Amino acid sequence: MEQIFDPPSAVVGISDDEYDDDVITSEHPAALVMEQNHGLLQALNSIESTGNIATFGHYPTFPNPGLTIEGNNLIPLPFKKDDAQIIKAACRQAPFGHGDKTIVDTSVRNTWELDASKFDLKNP
Repeated sequence: MEQIFDPPSAVVGISDDEYDDDVITSEHPAALVMEQNHGLLQALNSIESTGNIATFGHYPTFPNPGLTIEGNNLIPLPFKKDDAQIIKAACRQAPFGHGDKTIVDTSVRNTWELDASKFDLKNP
């Protein structure tokens, strides 16, 4: 099934209006925060993109989603090499569009994809 993603209609802006009612001098504790926020605001507002956005982070604790592959045993997290091989065995090389054809060419895209029908998350 093909999924179509619409690009965002506008770039999200971040405002530094939090301190507008205060008189802020260079000694004010918020002055440095405002300066840093202003730099971040400028950087974020200068981004022009219509593509997908991804983010990541490291969490010392996390809920186990209860991942099972093709109805088999639970895959623990963090998973080990053997678990990764079980997941990979259920995957297929991800094709991509080239003109009017859909092809697999690992010199262009060496990516694996797992069909949603081949896994389940038992711990919503």
